[in-house]
Formats: sequence, structure tokens, C-alpha cells
Amino acid sequence: MADIHVRKRGDKWYYSFECAPVNGKRKRIERAGCKTKKDALEKGIQALNEYNNSGQHFEASTVSVADFLDYYMDNYCKINNKYNTQLGNVSTNERHLKPNFGAYRLSALSTAAIQEFINEKFILNFTRSTIENIIAPLSQAYEYAIDLGYVKDKRIHTDYI
Repeated sequence: MADIHVRKRGDKWYYSFECAPVNGKRKRIERAGCKTKKDALEKGIQALNEYNNSGQHFEASTVSVADFLDYYMDNYCKINNKYNTQLGNVSTNERHLKPNFGAYRLSALSTAAIQEFINEKFILNFTRSTIENIIAPLSQAYEYAIDLGYVKDKRIHTDYI
């Protein structure tokens, strides 16, 4: 993790931190304008957090599973999956996943809730392969959420089918 450096030049305090190398050369971001060291450090922490989280649209504590499934479809599936796979995922999301998990917060999704869903589908005489096809987009979207940092590395287990 990058460190925040604070220094004084004249009567103003500056903060700086190192960012990603550009063309193999080290690069620092430095800003000025604070009257106290404490203010410079606080602004530096805020700027570093914004730098580290740039491009992320939601916080894990507030995004619903339904919203993240839409985000996943737009930003991952439409780019990486073939057309028929996209159609199947949209259908699965709308018919099965959103009605059952859409209101959950992404961070609150648990293996127990998914297992209850699987058990209900077994009771309704869904075949094992059908249930696997229903759970697959949810599992893939959750892995994508972990990769993006929307949820902590808390894997949901779908191997109890």
C-alpha cells in the first residue's frame, strides 16, 4: 500500500503519494493548499482512497444482487460471452435469480440462502443439470464481484447440488 508523505513548503502543507508507474518510471501525485499538517494528511488519505477506488461505482454494503447482476451483464458478459450465452444468462437472471436473490445485498449473499434455493428447485423436480445452469451465472457474477473488490474474498459454495 502506498504511503502518504506530508511536507511543508513556505506556509503551506503538501501531501503526496506514489501511484502506478508510467512507461516504467515512478510517478507521484502531489497536492498543496492546506494550512495544517493534519488537514494535509486527511486530504492525502482521501485522495489516495479515491485514486485506489477510481472507476468503481458502488459500495458492497449498498448494492443489491439484482443491480450487480445487471452490472455484470453489461460490463462482463456482453464483452466476453457469446450471444446465446448472454441470452441464457438474461433469461436465468430474470426468471430465477432476481426474484429469489434480487433484494439481497451483495455482501449478505450466503451459501445457506443459495442452498435453500437449490433445495426448493429439487422439490419442484428440476434436474441437477438445470439447477447447475441456473446457479452458474450467479456464481460467475459473485466471482467477478470478488475480483472487483465489491465483496471480500468470501466464496459462496455451490457444490452441494
